Amino acid sequence: MYFRTISAGIVSLLGAAASGQYRVVGYQEQDVASDEIRNTERLVQVRYKRGEFPRSGSGRGPIAHHMDFEIMLTVSSAAGVDLTILENPASTPTQIATALAASESASKRVNDSMDELFDLVYQVLMSGPNIDLGLGFRIGSRWVPDFEKGDVYNRGEHAVLTGMLRVSCQIDESVPSATLYQFDDNDVSLTFEGDATERAGVKEAP
Repeated sequence: MYFRTISAGIVSLLGAAASGQYRVVGYQEQDVASDEIRNTERLVQVRYKRGEFPRSGSGRGPIAHHMDFEIMLTVSSAAGVDLTILENPASTPTQIATALAASESASKRVNDSMDELFDLVYQVLMSGPNIDLGLGFRIGSRWVPDFEKGDVYNRGEHAVLTGMLRVSCQIDESVPSATLYQFDDNDVSLTFEGDATERAGVKEAP
């Protein structure tokens, strides 16, 4: 079905446009020098989330498929101090104050990083030339209807933030249909007893 091809196409489209600014799970990265890459810890993941199949047409296909894909974004930022200090009851007030300052700074950086990543991904998906998501066939109603961030959480010495945007589109899916057979026709003319005139014929399948 086309939804699998479209999902792979979104991965390829975002991966080709990354330019070292993020990584796409499932995309084969090219060799890039380390000094040309920034924020390589930022991840973009793509998955087919759901589909709707409106009941219309003959039921033999093609069948309309309204689909949603989730684009999951993950960014992180080093806090400069182990944020587990905040959860340790034995931490001193000085240690806690230092950890709080580092946490606030990391939260700001990770939020700014997420804003930038969403901007980058959205621009790729909604670019005019990408109306068909980089694929060689028509896709209907491509749209990004929403985006939502999660809450910043601490993982060791890093602040982590996740976000989710949805890509919707539609296409007609082909399915195997019933086989139609072409029968040979027999042409039958009618004559009635006592009437020499041949009447209009009828055709019937054998």
